[in-house]
Amino acid sequence: MIKHPRMGLGFHGDHVRYADGWEDTLTKLGIAPKQDWHTFDQGSLVSGSARVNCYRCELENGEVIYFKRYVLGRRKPQFTYPLPSKPVVENFGFNVLKRIGIPTLDVLAIGERRHYGRLVAGFIVTRSIESSSDLESFAEEQWYDMPEPQRSQAYLQISESILEQVKVAHENNFCHKDLKWRNILITKKSDKYTTTWIDCPRAEIMRLRKKRRILMDIGGLSRLAISYLPIKEQLRWLQRYVDVTGCHYTAKELFRSVQKFLRSRQPELLDVEKKPILRD
Repeated sequence: MIKHPRMGLGFHGDHVRYADGWEDTLTKLGIAPKQDWHTFDQGSLVSGSARVNCYRCELENGEVIYFKRYVLGRRKPQFTYPLPSKPVVENFGFNVLKRIGIPTLDVLAIGERRHYGRLVAGFIVTRSIESSSDLESFAEEQWYDMPEPQRSQAYLQISESILEQVKVAHENNFCHKDLKWRNILITKKSDKYTTTWIDCPRAEIMRLRKKRRILMDIGGLSRLAISYLPIKEQLRWLQRYVDVTGCHYTAKELFRSVQKFLRSRQPELLDVEKKPILRD
């Protein structure tokens, strides 16, 4: 991991930080100061847009890394130095998750390019997790076809794992801020499912706004849950959260607050014709 506070890497020019032992390997790929990492296109494009691109790269030794780059087309005051770029915030979030015991990604490098304080571009390089899939893909491609009781057993393992991780995060005032199903990786080892949190470019320690912290993370989890799971199962999970955290909400109050939060964000819901993972 790369230890760095939640602030910009430098005021002007290229600033890159490497994890121990990775500088030479990444420099050979062109991920280094004063090189054209802002146009990096090696490997296969995993996701892309005008501003954010992520590449999957297989190294000579067979190891797989991910390079995610942000390029700003115009000035954005929220990233002016010393305010950090999203890759630096994500590195901060991963460090906090590691410290509090929630599995997450290993960061291999982070970097920023600034012009007298103005952020031009930033990147983060992470190590892949073998034989994993995000929760959204897992639900769509594997969960549906599981026979009972395997399907319910997998659900219980995964939902309890996520519940315990959310509890630990909130006890430490940590808010992921984008805890969607696609930002949770599922790995199966010895018939046991484990969950890993990824992609947290907005992560923050929120000591005062406790209700906001709860709504943002549970709201993120609920975006797909309201289409995949029956209401009884949603309420059951929320009741478990209330029981283990001792929060001031009741399960019904939390359910209503989450629904109101999601309506304000206008989430994209799944096709309601899809069969739920668990039926009433």
